[in-house]
Amino acid sequence: MDLYIPQIDEVGGYSMCSEPSKFDKDGVLDLAIKYSTWAPAHWIHTKASVNDELQFRFGGDYHYPHNTINAKEPHRLVLIAGGVGINPLISMALHASDIGLPVETHLLYSAKTEEELIFKNELDALTQRDSGFHVQYRVTNSEARIGVNDLEGFLSTDKPTYFYICGPAAMVKDVNASLLQRGVTKEKIFYELWT
Repeated sequence: MDLYIPQIDEVGGYSMCSEPSKFDKDGVLDLAIKYSTWAPAHWIHTKASVNDELQFRFGGDYHYPHNTINAKEPHRLVLIAGGVGINPLISMALHASDIGLPVETHLLYSAKTEEELIFKNELDALTQRDSGFHVQYRVTNSEARIGVNDLEGFLSTDKPTYFYICGPAAMVKDVNASLLQRGVTKEKIFYELWT
């Protein structure tokens, strides 16, 4: 989503980290914005106050279910997150659980440190209340980042499998290339690449 802040020329580009129904039901939209000196993030962390009015615009084609997925058909959803790339993917996981689709969801989530695994408590709670949701954590300071070996179990399956990738550009490109090399068609891979 694009976030427009008064008196700031730069447009903040963020992904919501709450399920879409939360906004529809309660008028609440959750964002996780890492501190930065970039004007929109800096304003959020240093100047934003309760009752400030902001404008935002939703758009793009990085969402679940994508219009190319038959969401009513049993399928597997593999979400691959690196760092703050978790933001849109937690929204997708919550949405899949919230609307009760016949989906088995697997989240592979890596961060540099244990402390940077944001939403860990929420994700652990989701595994408790939704038997179709599974999460694996990886701390890259002490382990290798998510790679092809982590994906092998999702490549041959009895049901359609869709991959969503979000994180640092190198990770997204590597995971995408690995999936393509192993025969996953590009129509089953969705990613958000930051520039």
